[in-house]
Order: sequence, then structure tokens, then C-alpha cells
Amino acid sequence: MAKARKIITILLIVCMFLGIFSIGSWIVTGNPPQLLNALFPAKSRTVLILGMDNGGLRSDVMMVAFINGRTGNVDIVSIPRDTKVRIGKLTSAHAIGGVEQTKETIEELLDIEIDNYVKFSFQTFNDVVDALGGVDYYVPQDMYHNDPTQDLLINLKEGMQHLDGDEAQQLVRFRGYPMGDEQRIKVQQDFIKELVKQKANLGIVFRLPDLISKVGETVETDIPQNQWLGLGNVALKMDKTSVSTYQMPGSAQYIGRVSYYLQDEKETEKLIDEILERQKARTKPKKEEVEG
Repeated sequence: MAKARKIITILLIVCMFLGIFSIGSWIVTGNPPQLLNALFPAKSRTVLILGMDNGGLRSDVMMVAFINGRTGNVDIVSIPRDTKVRIGKLTSAHAIGGVEQTKETIEELLDIEIDNYVKFSFQTFNDVVDALGGVDYYVPQDMYHNDPTQDLLINLKEGMQHLDGDEAQQLVRFRGYPMGDEQRIKVQQDFIKELVKQKANLGIVFRLPDLISKVGETVETDIPQNQWLGLGNVALKMDKTSVSTYQMPGSAQYIGRVSYYLQDEKETEKLIDEILERQKARTKPKKEEVEG
């Protein structure tokens, strides 16, 4: 049972980083056994994805994935860490009340119900990238930031280079962009897409044992055990056109001397309504599937 749990956990991890449950047929293409379809509901399911800072106190990456269990299509909404909420900045929600506080705050922001969550540390991210052999990526600008309190040193030069796990973490955690969090989120999404482009092939199967041994117990989730295999089935259905990524509408502004990201409520409502309508349409079986 412990070994099986590690295997399924690594499926979740690989799904997460190959498009945050949404990009790439990383093992095979085609239709899996029908048993797996029953293990993960065909309805659209919302999963909160939290990437924690090195101290494990604040959430540094926050995304909501709308996962369609029937088709494998996923819509991902990234939420800037500096989003202004009732308790201050959204990144502080986890420090105040853990996953539950973060979940409730994001549910209020997006006016949705979140079904499940997955929480991971950036060491997990490092281990996955290293186990996959690193990624070739064009770093968009020189990056430098030193924060001893988080044991974080970012020191990358602009240009094409081969990033290992630690360097990839530096890339996705860097915040010193001219356009702030908006540009940071774009770089994160672009990096994940490039990861999929380079690593989504059968060769990854032979690296699973290394992935399992390194990160098998470093992800926390409340997804029920009887749905883990079904979630792996979602990954089997995915291809490079399955994912759509968005940032919660809004803009960066200063309030006093503090920089916040202020949500555009009307545009957010419009975006979420469009996503939910697409997910609902995708969930309906096609005519040929019903007749078959």
C-alpha cells in the first residue's frame, strides 16, 4: 500500500508539473481502460494548487485548475500572490489559517467552490526538474535577489541555458520584473509549457522510480484515494492543446507604500463564467459516444 501510494503521488506530481494537471501526453496517447473513467468523475472539478515558499508558511504560487475528467481539458487561473484581500495580501492567508483560509479566500475572490487542493514545496519542484534532466529555457532578463531569511539566492543571466532544478526554481520565483506579478506568472506558465514540450515522451516512464524515491512523500492533497488513478487517467487524455491558462483580471497598484494586485471583479466574473460554460459543454457526452 505504501508503495502504491508513492506511485500515485508521483503521478499527481508529474501531472502537476507537466502543465499543472493540464499539458502534455507524458506517457502515452489514446483511451485508457474504462475502469479509470469511473474513478475520477466526468464533471468539471476544481483543484487549488499551492506552491509554498521554502519556510512552508506562505503560498508563493496559487492557481485554480478546472479539470474535465471526461476530456482531459483543463483551464488554469493563476492568482497573483500580492492580490489584495480582506486579510491583507493573499500570500499571507496560509500563514494565518493554512489551506482552509487560503481556500476560503480564493473561493470568495472567484465566486466558486473548490473541491480539492494540492500543496507542494519548491524542493519538490527542484527534484522533479532534476529527475527529468533539466530544461532548456531562454531566461528573459538578468535576475538577482538574495533573501537569507528564506535561504533563497537568485542569480541568473539573460539568455538560453540549461536549467537544473535549483535554477528553474530561481526562474519561477523571481519577482523583479518591470510588469510585476503579471510578467512573473507569464514566465511560470511559459516555463511549464516548455517543460512539457521537451519532456512529454515515453522516456519519462524510465525516470519514474527516481521521481518516486525523491518526492513520493512531499506533496499534500485531500484528493480521495479512490480518485487518484482516475486523475492519472486525466493525464493520459491530455495533449498540448488541452490547456488554457489565464491570470485573474486586475492591475498592480500602490496603496500608500505597499504594492498590491487589485482584482477587476467584473472581468473576473466574466472569465469564470466562460470557463464554467466551456467545462459544462465538454462534460456532455458526444452523440457517437452515447450511441456507442
